[in-house]
Amino acid sequence: MNVLTKSCKNLMKELKANVIYTITNDIDFVKEIVKTFKNTKIIVATNNKLILEEVPEDKAIFKRLSERMIIDVDVLNRVEDLLMSACIEELLEENDVVICLVQSRINAIITFQVTDIGLTHLKQSLQDRIDMKILDIVITLSYEIAREGREGRRIGSLFILGDSENVLKNSRQLIINPFKGHTEEERNILNSENWETIKEFAQLDGAFVIDEKGVAVSTGRYVGVSWDIYLQGGLGGRHLAAASISKTTKAIAITVSTSGIIRIFKDGKELFKMSAI
Repeated sequence: MNVLTKSCKNLMKELKANVIYTITNDIDFVKEIVKTFKNTKIIVATNNKLILEEVPEDKAIFKRLSERMIIDVDVLNRVEDLLMSACIEELLEENDVVICLVQSRINAIITFQVTDIGLTHLKQSLQDRIDMKILDIVITLSYEIAREGREGRRIGSLFILGDSENVLKNSRQLIINPFKGHTEEERNILNSENWETIKEFAQLDGAFVIDEKGVAVSTGRYVGVSWDIYLQGGLGGRHLAAASISKTTKAIAITVSTSGIIRIFKDGKELFKMSAI
């Protein structure tokens, strides 16, 4: 039995863990895990197609990684992003106790409770500004936009949530507002039937403005940049606009970059960052 498997068995009892999240391309290791932990929820993150083909779907939940992600030393830098992605995709639940197994040329065991990872703390810091259902949906849409792009290309987007009256005062329309004339129901992101429309419009220049009720007020908005905003090198106009509008209003700003990085801004500062790809 693999040493990681043995250690996992002991930790399962000690921590009362209920989920095993495995990051590996080793098909034999995956088969051993699903055989050993038959009554445990198992998530397998991999870019090995053979694992997806040979391990039955009823034995584990599979998370297919991009081909360019190397499951080796650098994967340790991506573990937090992968785990937060699992939360966004609702593969992990708030009360889960998870054992994460990284099996490659470097092996690692990481144990955690979902409530301890960054996404949970992020929501706590934003709950006074925006409804959590709205935040969850926009983060999910941002994640899908970062991963899927549109028409075969990666795109960047900017969502501005809440304090919509002041946001509109501090921005201007770049294009004819495509939401004008539509009912609130047709524009509300709480209605999942509208999500594809939101993702389609996300490729337009300018920002999305979503009000406190989850209604898409406008898209294609130009947001000016404040002179006193300072961000790390390499971040462009979209991020400056996000930081600026979050400082001049009580809104929350979420950016999606063409590199697949999602960032969230509040009060002019970056609170959260994750890679979706």
